[in-house]
Parts: sequence; structure tokens; C-alpha cells
Amino acid sequence: MGRSFIPANATNPLGHWEDKTFHDLNVARLSGALSAETWQRCVDRVARRRVEPWGVKDPRIADLLPEYLGLFPGATVLRCRRPRHDVVTSMCRAYGWSEAHARQIVDRRESALDHHVPWATDIRFDVLEETLDAAIACAA
Repeated sequence: MGRSFIPANATNPLGHWEDKTFHDLNVARLSGALSAETWQRCVDRVARRRVEPWGVKDPRIADLLPEYLGLFPGATVLRCRRPRHDVVTSMCRAYGWSEAHARQIVDRRESALDHHVPWATDIRFDVLEETLDAAIACAA
């Protein structure tokens, strides 16, 4: 998933586990600070430097799916699903958004995922969390 992550903060004290490079590129593209062409060149350059299997966790990818799928047409997509209420609550806490605004964004992103990657492998976040907790307990 990368080596440089968005650091922990008051809204997520355990850390975000989002690749900082891709996060920053996605934010710049969505804000209009980077053109589509510049963003594509930067993403391609970063991806080519990663030699081992890698992945990206950033919710903004749902807003850039056509572009990502164009760059990585053979990508394996794992869709980690958290309960909708948990995602909405997290967005309200992290960004200060209203519940209605957070629900709109969640619904738009879920719709984009349904449309662009209906073949993605679904992973339930609660099951993943339990599996990771069990693995950590065994390792201790």
C-alpha cells in the first residue's frame, strides 16, 4: 500500500493508512490543481517506481475511477465495504460535514463503484478488522 502514509490525527488516532503520494495527487486532480494529463503522467511515474505488488487506499479513487481504470486496465480491485453509517459518521467527524452532505458523497462513490467495477472483489471491513485483530493477537 506504499510506505508513506497520511499521519494519524485527532479524527483518526491510529492513522489513515492512505498512501500520501496518491492521496496528494488525487486531491490535486479533484481540486483542479493538476490537469488530467499531468495527473496521469504523475500517477504513471509513481506506479512504475513500485516494483513489488502494490495497492492504493484512498476513497477519492471512486471519483477518479475511469481515469484509474484507463491507466491500469488489468488491475485487481478489492472493494472494502464499511457500514454506510460508519462511513458517514467518519466523514462528519473528519471533515465537519453535515450528515446529509456526507451521505451524498458516500452514495455518489458507491454508485460509481457499482457502475465502473461491478466485478470487484468485495471485502467487508468488519470481517477484515476481526481477521487483522486475530492475526495480531497470534503474533503477540
